[in-house]
Amino acid sequence: ERFRPVDLQTGPDGALYILDLYRGVLQHRISLTSYLRKQSEDRGLVAPIHLGRLYRVVPDGAPPPKFPRLDRATPAALVGELSERNSWRRETAQRLLVERGDTAVAPALREVVARGVSAFGRLHALCTLEGLGAADAATVAAALRDAEPFVRTAAIRIAEIFLARPAERAAFTEKLLALRADPSPEVQQQLVLTLGESGDLATELALAHFVRAQPANVFLADAFFSGLHRRELPLLDALAADPAWPANDETANRVLGGLAKGLANSRDPRAVARVLALAAASPPARATALLAGAASSTLATAARPVRLAAEPADFLALKKNPAAPVRAAAAKLDPLLAWPGKSGAPTEAVAAPLTAAERARFDAGRTLYLGICGACHQPHGHGLDGLAPPLADSEWVTGPASRTVRIALHGVRGPIKVLGRTYYLDMPPLGALSDEQVSAITTYIRREWGHTATPVAPEFVAAIRKEVGPRTEGWTQEELLKVP
Repeated sequence: ERFRPVDLQTGPDGALYILDLYRGVLQHRISLTSYLRKQSEDRGLVAPIHLGRLYRVVPDGAPPPKFPRLDRATPAALVGELSERNSWRRETAQRLLVERGDTAVAPALREVVARGVSAFGRLHALCTLEGLGAADAATVAAALRDAEPFVRTAAIRIAEIFLARPAERAAFTEKLLALRADPSPEVQQQLVLTLGESGDLATELALAHFVRAQPANVFLADAFFSGLHRRELPLLDALAADPAWPANDETANRVLGGLAKGLANSRDPRAVARVLALAAASPPARATALLAGAASSTLATAARPVRLAAEPADFLALKKNPAAPVRAAAAKLDPLLAWPGKSGAPTEAVAAPLTAAERARFDAGRTLYLGICGACHQPHGHGLDGLAPPLADSEWVTGPASRTVRIALHGVRGPIKVLGRTYYLDMPPLGALSDEQVSAITTYIRREWGHTATPVAPEFVAAIRKEVGPRTEGWTQEELLKVP
């Protein structure tokens, strides 16, 4: 009953290794019910602990296989190992070749990419060339035509090296665009991700038509939008003016709606005004898609709407449009827009200027945030689903500083509600940081992303640290709400 395998790996000898944590119940404390806890206690599964074990599984009667000593292998032997059936040996050979940095093996690697029998060998040889900085245009171009989709996918990603070089960009863009006919969903997705970095409107137009033609690949549109940050408007204008882009096609309008969402997320009043103008000049199906896309913005909210310079005549006309779907989409977008004199719109908060010391603290906080917090909460502050909630516009960031500092010092335990959504996550404490560092991070997040909350002084952090004293548990939502 205490057998709890948590990992399985193929070893260098070809045996199967099973990592057994050897505990009665493996369950996160948030999910551990009283029933499970009682079962574990009644059946004697709680103790002992620290007795995990590792199983090595081999065929009955087989002699123990020898462990390969790849650390002693010659470069030529390591190149041969890239095509081995055993994944540990392939991956280790690739790592050792890259770590040694001996580019003399590049010709042998190119030969494997071109004529290797094993598809895994061709993949590892191609990636080893990249790791050595020896990937050449001819080899990568040939790998784009490989018989195996995962090799073609890797070649597309590695081709980004050549897209960054002006002299080779046009030729490789043409080679990559030729892969739009590839039937593999993985190849299609990597193609869109790679070419999304081009910054070239003609390429983005070609990708938009490609995405529209592949509605079954549900991740393709997201991959497409992810590469268009701050470049949505030129593409939206070009597609709206393209006679080959139908106004009543559902998939085509879904692409336009995604672009409108990105523009609303930018919170740029001129960009949002352009979306409204395009919607007002469009047939009902396209207008509905544009308005609904903008209304689905995750960054423009009723509490922090996009502030237009003046009352938008285009939007007022859309609210009175004869088509009911257009009026309904306009109604959903309405709370996300504000302009001078609009009834019920929240007043715009004005942040008090930072002093020189507070500005220095804010700048230091940005560096600390990106290094410590950015991987989870992301540089843009919008969090990462399944890992960390958003900080931008979060009531725990812009509310009382006493709560923000407590969360930073001691962490927080879910469930906790952020912007109306409940997160069952734990945040580790940052109490090992100095008072100055904690004040810098909290000052940064309370004044970044349009926030206007008060900065935090090191003395304030020190006072809370002294008041709370030693604490090993993260705060709960109930506890934090009691803190003024």
